[in-house]
Amino acid sequence: MDLKQLWDQPEPTDNTGLPPFEAGRSAHPLAALRRTLWINIAYGVAVSLVFLVLVVTLRVVALSALFAVVLAFCIWATWDTWRLVRSLGPEVSATGPVLEELRRHHAAFLSWMRTQQRVGRYIYPISAAGGALWGAAQGSGAPLVELVQRPGFVVVVVLCIALMTPLCIWGARWMFKVAFGTHVDALAERIAQLEG
Repeated sequence: MDLKQLWDQPEPTDNTGLPPFEAGRSAHPLAALRRTLWINIAYGVAVSLVFLVLVVTLRVVALSALFAVVLAFCIWATWDTWRLVRSLGPEVSATGPVLEELRRHHAAFLSWMRTQQRVGRYIYPISAAGGALWGAAQGSGAPLVELVQRPGFVVVVVLCIALMTPLCIWGARWMFKVAFGTHVDALAERIAQLEG
């Protein structure tokens, strides 16, 4: 199989057997990864706006501070994704060293996914604490200062953090696998074909 045929080969179909969502849309793993990155950026902007509203509207300084940390993470994650999109460029030239370019793209995606997940591990406990405190204040209608003084309240918040943090880590891993895993694996297969 020559290089041009391998490059133009469509992405392997998924298990559903359904036709592609959009006719004429490139099925190459890099095109699919770029589309997914743009969707990721859109979600990042939306979530950042929600946290911005929370930070500005909440009257409790402790909650605003916790949500400000989560907002900073959302902004950083969106910016980091934007950097990845820009570094990859709009297309890969089939006339140049394709294998090296595909390796570069693959390595960039793996590095980006690892970094996002590692940084998230430090943010999930903060997010869980903010969510638990905000939920308790909203549910009880009592001021946060009063809630913290109740016996056992701090233990409940710590348990919430201990439970939610591993769930968030697992959820992030799962979401990255669902959103990007198939396309990253397809890209790895193309690289293996070119190397073989």
